[in-house]
Amino acid sequence: MSQSNNNQAGMSLLELLVSLGILALIFAVSLSFLFLFQRQATLTYTTESLFNALKLAQSKSQTSEQSSHWGVYFETSSQPHRYIIFKGETYSGRDFRFDQSHNLPSNMQFSALNLGASPEVVFNPLTGLLENSGSVVLSAKNQNQQQRTLYFNGFLTTLEQQSSTNDTNRLKDSRHTHFDYSRSINTATESLVLTFEGGTQKIIALADYLAGGQFSWSGAVDVASQQQILAIHTHRLNNIDTQFCVHREASENSKGFKLDLSGDPNYPAFSPTLLEYNNFGSTTLGSSSFVSALIWQ
Repeated sequence: MSQSNNNQAGMSLLELLVSLGILALIFAVSLSFLFLFQRQATLTYTTESLFNALKLAQSKSQTSEQSSHWGVYFETSSQPHRYIIFKGETYSGRDFRFDQSHNLPSNMQFSALNLGASPEVVFNPLTGLLENSGSVVLSAKNQNQQQRTLYFNGFLTTLEQQSSTNDTNRLKDSRHTHFDYSRSINTATESLVLTFEGGTQKIIALADYLAGGQFSWSGAVDVASQQQILAIHTHRLNNIDTQFCVHREASENSKGFKLDLSGDPNYPAFSPTLLEYNNFGSTTLGSSSFVSALIWQ
């Protein structure tokens, strides 16, 4: 009788140890998921806060607050990383009295800054258009697979989550177009030429808008007393070939235009050499044999 009781007690202790082990495993897995959720929530909150800071800088520029440009500077030399809303055409030449500095949470970082020579974005007065284009990647420290990307593309700032899934089913239109250009461009002497309905022209010298090895221009053109707001930049520039990117928001534009490159052998006799938009936003490639692969984004 005594031996039987001891066996029962032994089995009960073994069962208890197994149960405790299972509970410990469940607790560890749950804790891991909790930390993952907390990091993701912090990343989302941090990205939205940065997005709002960018929109604030854009709004200050659009209303010409203090009669100035406004921008946002991204600093990775400090710990934690931080971003600064500033007043001025550049961060280095800013009026530091108006700085608004925001630290990232200690477990967040700027893991990539693709903004050219200086890690900043600047908005033009009145139009609110960006002076440059590029992207900023926010991520959780030691967890780079958890990241969000802010894209700066002329008209505005867009917020997208990095994803490996394809976008075959995403609606694409001519507000944002890419096309390739295979001839080597002389950026010191050549210009982009915008010719609008009625003959209004805007000549954009490439050399005036180069930064970090890329071209980036945005602006407003008065055509028959109507402002046409456009942005043009490159993703590649003479890197084997050139990829141009054109932004034409339908709500901001009512006039079609031809886009030429002054150094192209077909210009000006066979305008457009690069691209043409009609008044309604439909696009066709130009006459140049160097242009290919028109893609709506």
